[in-house]
Formats: sequence, structure tokens, C-alpha cells
Amino acid sequence: MKQQSEEEILARLAARVTLWRKKRGFTQQILAEKAGLPRGYIGDIEGARRNPSLRTLLRVANALGVPIAELFSDRAN
Repeated sequence: MKQQSEEEILARLAARVTLWRKKRGFTQQILAEKAGLPRGYIGDIEGARRNPSLRTLLRVANALGVPIAELFSDRAN
């Protein structure tokens, strides 16, 4: 199995959060409110500029209504 860089994982996370947010019809503001986070923080996650904690990822996943593993999946949805 090929090792992945932090940048690759953050880019995947960014894409998956954006994908699920749009599938739910949420703006960044709505997702932020549901997750109890600042809107700018959601923007930074989606821009791969943040390395969020497990707790933060759980809040985002719960706000999106998906298992946390979905935020790292490489399968198309």
C-alpha cells in the first residue's frame, strides 16, 4: 500500500466535505451552524488549509449526516 502525504489526505477530505455539503444543499454557513463551527473554518477545511481534529471531523460528519469514514472515502457517490 502506497503511503499518502498529509496534503493528499487533506485534499481528499476537502473534496469530500464539499461534495457532501453540496449533496445536502447546504451552504458553508449552514454547515457551519449545524456543526457549531465558524463559517471560515469550514471554508478552510474545504480549501485544504486546515488539519481538523477528530472531534471537529465528527461534528462535520454528524452535521452532514454521514459516517466519518465517508469524509475520507475515495469512491464516487
